[in-house]
Amino acid sequence: MLGYFLAPKIVLGVGAFEQLSSLGAERCWVLVDPTIASSPRARRLLEELGKEAGEVILHPAPPGEPTLASLEPVTASLTAARADWVVAIGGGSVLDLAKAAWLSYERPGEPLETFSGLGALGLRQRAHFAAVPTTCGSGSEATGSAYLRGESGTLLELSSRELVPDWAILDAGLLSTLPVAWIASTAADALAHAFEASLSEWTNPIGGAMARDAIATILRELPKAVRHPELEAPREQLQVAATLAGLAVANSQLGLVHALAHAAQARLDVPHSLLVAALLPYGLEFNFAAGRDRLAALERVLGGGPLQSAHALGERIRLLWESAGLPRTLGSAGVDPDRFAKELENIVSDAARSPALLSNPRVPTTEELRKLLGAAMHGSAVPP
Repeated sequence: MLGYFLAPKIVLGVGAFEQLSSLGAERCWVLVDPTIASSPRARRLLEELGKEAGEVILHPAPPGEPTLASLEPVTASLTAARADWVVAIGGGSVLDLAKAAWLSYERPGEPLETFSGLGALGLRQRAHFAAVPTTCGSGSEATGSAYLRGESGTLLELSSRELVPDWAILDAGLLSTLPVAWIASTAADALAHAFEASLSEWTNPIGGAMARDAIATILRELPKAVRHPELEAPREQLQVAATLAGLAVANSQLGLVHALAHAAQARLDVPHSLLVAALLPYGLEFNFAAGRDRLAALERVLGGGPLQSAHALGERIRLLWESAGLPRTLGSAGVDPDRFAKELENIVSDAARSPALLSNPRVPTTEELRKLLGAAMHGSAVPP
């Protein structure tokens, strides 16, 4: 089958942020995570933008997960700025919110609740988009997807190849103030992206190679980043791995772990990256038999010899999580048992409708989803 691999222009390494001065912007609107806006590196980024742009309009991103309600003032600010470049500086939530605002700016009056992404959108008539990630995980700088919550708490996935940023600027210096716990949890999200891209029924050779490299890098560099947070090199490697994983999954598809994590996040009020970390070993165990051939191709990068069983694979990830201070179960991720029991059927129902299950190597039944969530909650065996 013919296809093509889509990616933004990527700048990385020392001085990567200097590329911002060559965007050719006249009016540049910047959505920035307020927690890093005053950092020396972020100020240098803004200075670089101001070298060429006639005007730089700064808008602080609202806290928390992106929602339709929080999008409204952000879109209003971008529209008032009449910008020809949108620049997003922050983690996955900031990048996703900026993409949604950009889409609304380019297509005013179109309700995002009914957005399908089918057909040509005609973006870039008003503005281009540059993404500057400040974490090690979401990969949003490399994908054409953005996630928001609707008024009822349902997840809205905005997905189109046209939403892939024009530029991705990887500046590891922006990670210098990121707490170790956030480095670890966002890297766990990136590792899940890489595994799901590897296992996807829609994977391709280019994305598969990127996913394998991302897995190898995260397994090697995450313990270093946690033990030696003063070192920039491990953080830089993790940031590149997150982008590689984002590229891989953007050109294939998410899978079971993210279907469950997205469904659970709306109901349980636990950070997405922690949910993904807790669910990943169990998702890999569930997919082990159906994805055995693809997982065998990862044995060299996983280390520890041949994968003899599903449990052995899950335990390799859990041991990594222990060394990085990440949760082994949903319970240890902060999920309240009573709330879990109350919301279980809603989570199962939401996850069963996720398009991420379409390319999963083993399509679960609702009963299997229920048992899998129970195993992840309590640390019990995954159903065969």
